[in-house]
Amino acid sequence: MPNKVKYRVKVPNNVRKALMLDKQNNNTLWADAIMKEMTALNKAKCFEYFPPHHQFGKDYQYTPLRIIFEVKKEDLCRKARLVAGGHVVDSSMYESYSSVVQSRTLRMLQTITVNENMRVMTSDVGNAFIQTFTKEKIFSRCGKEFGKHEGCLIQIRKAQYGLATSARQWSLALGDVLRDTGFTPSRVDPDLWIRLDGINNCYDYIATHVDDLIIVSKNSEKYIDSMKKH
Repeated sequence: MPNKVKYRVKVPNNVRKALMLDKQNNNTLWADAIMKEMTALNKAKCFEYFPPHHQFGKDYQYTPLRIIFEVKKEDLCRKARLVAGGHVVDSSMYESYSSVVQSRTLRMLQTITVNENMRVMTSDVGNAFIQTFTKEKIFSRCGKEFGKHEGCLIQIRKAQYGLATSARQWSLALGDVLRDTGFTPSRVDPDLWIRLDGINNCYDYIATHVDDLIIVSKNSEKYIDSMKKH
């Protein structure tokens, strides 16, 4: 497949072409993006490595891995994301449903924000899915992006992007953190979390949309600092 062009930048569709583009452009922008992604995954201990001829049990399923490349519009920063081919994995024995905050809830939250003169802060959790473990028994083979581990077999331990259950596993983990911070899901929308602020005599709110958070409070920063500790 030919490389696509975005914001006048050629975007590769595999690692080999990414490195080829770097060579043509006399830079290491795509290679640096790959290195940043793989370093983060290994730091989070997403994989357990095995020799190339290791035999997994019959209850394990194979999934291919590939790097998805993208360019950010703001600064033309190169991005790389390792994604599992969850479409070839039978996940029917696992729960995979994960909801997001409703649009009408957000409109209601905007009204509360104005009426109560509260602050709004938005936040994004980087590499959110790999903050939690996967329940699926999955293995794969390392490609060129794994460097010295190329050709080895791996067991995927963390909720990798592309797997059917990853969004739900992340949602459950995020819910545990919010409960530890004193929030409970509202009855009107389970993805709108509320907490009574006894100091300011009002409620604080956090709306969740996968790895994006909307925090409405008199002091939103304290919740960001609290969640960073997790």
